[in-house]
Amino acid sequence: MSSHSGPHLARTGSEPKKALSAYGMRLALSLGGLVVFAALALWGLLAPEATTTMTVLGIVSAVIAVIAFGDVVVVVRGMRRFAPRHRG
Repeated sequence: MSSHSGPHLARTGSEPKKALSAYGMRLALSLGGLVVFAALALWGLLAPEATTTMTVLGIVSAVIAVIAFGDVVVVVRGMRRFAPRHRG
């Protein structure tokens, strides 16, 4: 039987005691990508002089914006799950 069982592995001594994940940075990057690609999608799809290339750019940007939104949801759920809980 392995000494490593369950979601928490035994400490080896080389990692920091209070290692933090990069949820804040990932959230900032996802929100930035969401805003940029949503704006690009709106511009590409709703511009009055839209060409086929702009329409394709708008569709691809919309797909990337949806993926970024999904990542924002995953990150916020992870932040809530691993946030320290205050008992009062």
